[in-house]
Amino acid sequence: MLLAAQQPSYLPDISFFSMMKNADVFVIVDDVRYSTRSNLNRTRIKSADGAQWLTVPILTKGKLGQVVKDLHIDPHHTWCHQHWRSLTVSYSMSPFFEEFEEELSNVYQKHWINLIDLNMQLIDLVKKLLGITTPVYFTSEHAPAADRDEKVQQLLTKFDCDCYLISPREKKLMDEENLKSNQKSLLVHEFSHPVYHQRFGKFQAGLSIIDLLMNEGYETSFIIEKASF
Repeated sequence: MLLAAQQPSYLPDISFFSMMKNADVFVIVDDVRYSTRSNLNRTRIKSADGAQWLTVPILTKGKLGQVVKDLHIDPHHTWCHQHWRSLTVSYSMSPFFEEFEEELSNVYQKHWINLIDLNMQLIDLVKKLLGITTPVYFTSEHAPAADRDEKVQQLLTKFDCDCYLISPREKKLMDEENLKSNQKSLLVHEFSHPVYHQRFGKFQAGLSIIDLLMNEGYETSFIIEKASF
């Protein structure tokens, strides 16, 4: 049984859903400290001018050390309208925009307070569109340990998994020998970014899953399946 864990990014990239699709159990890491270097509140889409960042404004003043599940969206910005306009301008002429427009636009018509609620709404929507059936849980509910390795051990034990699926970048942060001593193992998620049809010239990798969905529609799930090995 494979277990994978990732932070709940805003409109995550393709590799996020590739890992979810390949895991037997997927855990959202929602109880670690927020880092400005993460993609928790930002994503990239492709516009006529190239890759474009969409960033959800969050409240940070006086909140040093806050954890992911406690992040609040700054209510003084009209980011919902701006993001939906950017998505519409970039993808309204894409082959599958109309297919997903209604469900996606519904997300941007709501008033969001907590970032994780917004992110999970979008993650769950994409998960449904891709037909991914992997069950999803939260570290705050199942793995209270602060230490990374101990948290992984707790998750593996809790869900009766014997292998932790991890990205190549994260592998160097894990104590593999400690896992082995507990009859657990690591499996690196080898992901080869797919090249697919895009609008606006030269192909751009590393974008939100939305870019792939808008351009390839229901072939997205098959494309993701071929991208990992």
